[in-house]
Amino acid sequence: RKTMVYGERRQYTFEQAATRYIKEETKKSLLRDAQDLRQVMPFIGGLVLEQVHAGSLEPFIEKRRKDGVTSGTVNRALRIVKLVLTRANARYRDANGNPWLAHVPEIPVLDWGDRRRAYVLSDLEEQHLMSALSEDLRFIATFLLHTGLRSRELWRNLELLCRHDC
Repeated sequence: RKTMVYGERRQYTFEQAATRYIKEETKKSLLRDAQDLRQVMPFIGGLVLEQVHAGSLEPFIEKRRKDGVTSGTVNRALRIVKLVLTRANARYRDANGNPWLAHVPEIPVLDWGDRRRAYVLSDLEEQHLMSALSEDLRFIATFLLHTGLRSRELWRNLELLCRHDC
């Protein structure tokens, strides 16, 4: 009644917002987003959107840390939580035009000092690698070693080039 008569904002749960996000989003990494949301759902899924904040996410963060998950992986899940909250604030509206969430809380970015350091091949290791590769692969490996490009990034860029030039 208050929603209809006085235009008060209806309360939505994080699960409702996440479900809408999954239904409406079209990006390639949506399956990964859904996986992250499934992990966080037992901790915040039933909470009203206004109750989702750094404090309510703490049990999720601690559980993941105890499970041995890196801070980068937990940060990815937290970014998706923040994205859902941002959508609830900026895009999702109730019947009266009110946003599902009045404001987006600050979500922490974690740094547990567990970042993997880049490994640079020694000259001897590079020689062994090159001698084990065919000429075609040697060219690609030389490019990767000299640019620091990850192999996954190489194939993505090659795919884009082929679409454009082929």
